[in-house]
Amino acid sequence: MDQLRANAKVFAASVLSDQAAITSAQLQLSYTTINSPISGRTGGMLVYPGNIIKTASNTELVTITQVNPVYVLFSVPQQYFDLFVGNKMYLP
Repeated sequence: MDQLRANAKVFAASVLSDQAAITSAQLQLSYTTINSPISGRTGGMLVYPGNIIKTASNTELVTITQVNPVYVLFSVPQQYFDLFVGNKMYLP
């Protein structure tokens, strides 16, 4: 009877150990996903799947260009300036 109780305790400890291993694996897996703080379009990838990167490295993974809103600066000849005033563009 003592042997059965000992075996039960061993198996219970094994289950707890396996649950801890699962939790650890889920945590490690969560570090494999990278989310962007902004939405936009990505440029060319600079790092590819399988490359090893480190947390302290300054290596860019990808460049993200924000497309909404887009701010544009351009020059307008004085003669057409009044056409652009008030965020309304009228083409002659």
